Amino acid sequence: MKDLAVHLLYLNRQAHNAHNFASGPSFVGDHALFNDLYDAYDEAFDQVMEAGIRAGEIKRTDRKAIGVAAAEKVTETESVEDDFKVLSYGETVLCRKLAALRKRLEDSEGVQKLLDDLAGDSQNVRQYKIEQRLG
Repeated sequence: MKDLAVHLLYLNRQAHNAHNFASGPSFVGDHALFNDLYDAYDEAFDQVMEAGIRAGEIKRTDRKAIGVAAAEKVTETESVEDDFKVLSYGETVLCRKLAALRKRLEDSEGVQKLLDDLAGDSQNVRQYKIEQRLG
């Protein structure tokens, strides 16, 4: 679950940076969408951290390592379009991580529901919105 937490924190930072640097003719819509995305990643990160701590998969001593690993994944981009492409790919990776973790932790019903909810939010909400924006 630690790897999933790192990925969600990375997506949060990537979306927050995109939010801060949004510009151009679609600024208002892009700025709002990036805000929605980083809020969603923040909430998902919080849920994964809590579940990981409860399951003994994430320890107090992992805090710094998670933050550093997430920061190292942040990608420099040249444009708002690139920001959306990076986040779209990040969502694809997220779904792969969720599926792998679901198989590994199949004995935990509560964690399974969380992972299913996170996958549904990714596929049915965020990926849809990002793809709509990319056209």
